Amino acid sequence: MLTILNSFGSSWKKQVVGLTMSKLDFDDLTIQKNYSSGVALGRFQYAAHLFAKEFSEKHALPMHMYMPGLVRTKILNNEPQPMRFIVRVANFIFGIPVNRSAEHVYYAIKDAVTNNRRNEFY
Repeated sequence: MLTILNSFGSSWKKQVVGLTMSKLDFDDLTIQKNYSSGVALGRFQYAAHLFAKEFSEKHALPMHMYMPGLVRTKILNNEPQPMRFIVRVANFIFGIPVNRSAEHVYYAIKDAVTNNRRNEFY
């Protein structure tokens, strides 16, 4: 995969992930004791951040992270209750429209390119 990524030359890579504030439990790194989808998602997001940071430090291809926040999409429409209800209420109160999220992505890309940034978190 590195060969493919490096073939893009001066291009850059952006990962879109969420942000969780859960701490790593070094006594349960594989989440065998206290599994939950939220903890698993948090671990994935943390790993993606670490990967992007490490990758940018070691390779010519810049990598950035983008956390869009709560975007009004239908991604979570099939969640079981009560999570589906909670997501709908949160989307109504805090969610941003897809078009606005796309504008934020555009401005993050423009900032990274214009200012020649590496390993940024937007």
